[in-house]
Amino acid sequence: MSNSHLTQKGIVAIALVVFMGGGFTAGTWYWVNRYDYVARVNGERVTRTDFARSFEQATQLYTRQLGMDLNSEQGKMLLPMLRETTLNQLIENQLQLQEAKKRKLTVTAAEIEAEYDKYLRTAYQGDTARMERELARNNYSLSDFREELRSRLLMRKLREALGKDLKLTEKQLENYYKQNSSRFQQPEKIEARHLLIKVEKPEQEAAAKAQIEKILTELKAGGDFAALAKKYSQDTSNKDKGGDLGAFAKGDMVPAFETAAWALKPGEFSQTPVKTEFGYHLILRGKTHPAGLPPLAEARKQFESQLLDQEKEKALRTWLKEQRNQSEIVLAEDMEKPPAPPSPAASSAQASPIAEASAQPQTVPASPDKSGAPKSSSAP
Repeated sequence: MSNSHLTQKGIVAIALVVFMGGGFTAGTWYWVNRYDYVARVNGERVTRTDFARSFEQATQLYTRQLGMDLNSEQGKMLLPMLRETTLNQLIENQLQLQEAKKRKLTVTAAEIEAEYDKYLRTAYQGDTARMERELARNNYSLSDFREELRSRLLMRKLREALGKDLKLTEKQLENYYKQNSSRFQQPEKIEARHLLIKVEKPEQEAAAKAQIEKILTELKAGGDFAALAKKYSQDTSNKDKGGDLGAFAKGDMVPAFETAAWALKPGEFSQTPVKTEFGYHLILRGKTHPAGLPPLAEARKQFESQLLDQEKEKALRTWLKEQRNQSEIVLAEDMEKPPAPPSPAASSAQASPIAEASAQPQTVPASPDKSGAPKSSSAP
């Protein structure tokens, strides 16, 4: 990856981590005819079972995500590349796991369970039964699944260990900031505080309006807005911060709230209660943030960690290249032969949960998610 792009490139449908290296050109290579493994890496086998499963996942994801018919002429041309990519990835996984063992890196049962729960939530919305059906359909046992999670966690720890001394220079940060300035352009924003008395049922309307009017009287008599918000506001997301909503742009808040807030001048508060679907608000407008490019000191918060991850990935790729040159890698001779197209039944099968989750491209957001009431999509 280049410093100017923090989005994973290439074939996102490959089942495991996307392969970025070259072909079978480095290290000591032998071609043998053995049918219980596809490769040996420093004496350790990459089994045909693992290869078949990973290759099947790759082809399934390609047909499902890209709609490609692997029995077509184009699909048949793609299969050798998919097979080579899958084999390379499994070899590199083996190299990483061997190094993790040398370094005595470990993964706890609690870490595996946390990763398991994460996949369950993100890929299956917590539906355990659905996930177990998918596993069974792809010949995964729960122990297989947890073992794959363990391997992934070990490789993640190795990547962190290899990159633990990496630091971004100010020059790197500046270059990325300049090359991607369009990502950080900000619209005009205003700061505001609010105080909310909720109306959740029609019968609460009169009491809520009377209460907000009483608070408004205190405010007009010289009361401190932040103190009154801490005392009375029913918006628990910012009550303890004196109703501080931070800075927001047009379109971030529900229309009635937005109209009232933007109509105020900095330092002014609403002279009448503002009614929204959440209830009655009092609003204090803060300062204005003009549209434009935020300073690097502010913008770097949006990309610094991802840029460092990119550098760690580069370090891993460099290390893998060195290991491939230094390792004894034995390939089964039949891996040279073109693979047969998958059957229609295989092409329509489901991929494993890990394959699904691994295939999602990660993109650095242009700006951080801004939460705070009252949003148009949720109550405060």
